[in-house]
Amino acid sequence: MVPPSVYNDQIPPALDGLIVQLLSKRPEDRPSSARDVYNVLDSIVLVTPDHQPPASIPQLNRLVRGRMIGREEEFSQAVSLWQKTAAGQGQFLLISGEPGIGKTRMVRELSTYTEISGGKTLTGLCYAEERTPYSPIAQMVETSLEDRYKLNLPQPVMADLLTLAPELRLNYPDVPPNDRLDPEAEQQRLFESIITWFGALTKHGNLLLVIDDVHWADSGSLTLLRHLARRISRRRALVVATYREVELDEALPL
Repeated sequence: MVPPSVYNDQIPPALDGLIVQLLSKRPEDRPSSARDVYNVLDSIVLVTPDHQPPASIPQLNRLVRGRMIGREEEFSQAVSLWQKTAAGQGQFLLISGEPGIGKTRMVRELSTYTEISGGKTLTGLCYAEERTPYSPIAQMVETSLEDRYKLNLPQPVMADLLTLAPELRLNYPDVPPNDRLDPEAEQQRLFESIITWFGALTKHGNLLLVIDDVHWADSGSLTLLRHLARRISRRRALVVATYREVELDEALPL
């Protein structure tokens, strides 16, 4: 493609090259992560026609400026919650709205903001046609175990996590299953194991947990989320749950 500087010679070379990379048709020629894009942007010094540096604008805000149409205020509030999270004040955010109103886009932008600022995002999806017990939590557990975090979890905790992600059990042959308990006691043990896993993740950095379409979540997942919400205040984590108000009558009560 033709570099933008052909049409505007005021474009800095680094920005010129970055734009060419971002628009490349070959995936391997594009930046490998949002962090790489941020590093390039952060190194660029923009100069006004009067040769004066522009007013300071936080680099992360530049990345999302102009992209959230109609939900700027909500996004700013979400960013504010994330900043509190980074300061060690865990937060829980519910995002509601009709289909197509921009919930998914807003969460995607927040996830980008999170990862560029050094955080980690884990996502769990809920489906109308399948309400497998703890499915959104299991998806996040599976991702974290596949990423091979060095969580140093006790064996009983790992055993509970592997009940949620049994396809990964072959990767942990030295972790025996836990003894069976009555259903209520097993649920309580599982919840405490999830809290331990959650706490271990936050020790590795700021964490964004996203549960999408929570109106389709099973009752166990909703109970676990309420349990988590009560234990999040001193964790570096923001839990975001999206739901459609128009479908609450068909779904389980939140």
